[in-house]
Amino acid sequence: MENSLSKLKTEYNRVIAREIKAEEYFKDAKIKHIEHYLPEFNNITIQLSGMMREYIKLTGYEMTDIEILQGFKEV
Repeated sequence: MENSLSKLKTEYNRVIAREIKAEEYFKDAKIKHIEHYLPEFNNITIQLSGMMREYIKLTGYEMTDIEILQGFKEV
């Protein structure tokens, strides 16, 4: 289980980093660029939601707000 949890945390950190970069990009992007990248952004958020559910299955606990928004400090 520990190996699965470590892999999940690593992957979550990778995907949340993409989500954070996308949010920053969207702040100043033109509407046509936002519309172009929005489907991929939606895929990212779907991935994150799935990983949050998987974390609960592996640990029996929900992720903290900081983990959800910023990822895991220790992997």
